[in-house]
Amino acid sequence: FLYADPSFFNVFTFPLVEGDPGALNEKTNIVLTVAAAKKYFGSADPLNKVLRINDDKDYRVAAVVADPPSNTQLQFDFIMLMARNFVLLVGLALLIAAPLTWLAASRWLGSFAYRIEVQPWVFLLAGTAGILLAFLTVSYHSLKVGSRNPSETLSTE
Repeated sequence: FLYADPSFFNVFTFPLVEGDPGALNEKTNIVLTVAAAKKYFGSADPLNKVLRINDDKDYRVAAVVADPPSNTQLQFDFIMLMARNFVLLVGLALLIAAPLTWLAASRWLGSFAYRIEVQPWVFLLAGTAGILLAFLTVSYHSLKVGSRNPSETLSTE
């Protein structure tokens, strides 16, 4: 899998074999390579067909892109919208961290003579700020790398 921004096809020059260049504008769309399209759909036209991933979610094939060249570091079979999965992972981390943090803060604050109760809105605010900060950081670095000359990027790796 490759999780990408909707502007992926504006930044990279992977040629579309068929489909919509704005395929990544919808969270339920997926872009397949030619090899993946042949693997899952054979010789049938894959456009607008549904691909179920992990027996969990259905994605509509919105485009087919040429297979990445063998000399590139960017190897993939599928391209999906990044933001949805990214926010889900950060949200899951928040769901795990918030109760543990509340428990630790309550126990620590309980040892003082003068104490306050930790309110739930503090965790909501911190979680929202964390998701926003993580999304902005990833977006900034994606745009920074995407706008650079590829030879400069590759020479540092």
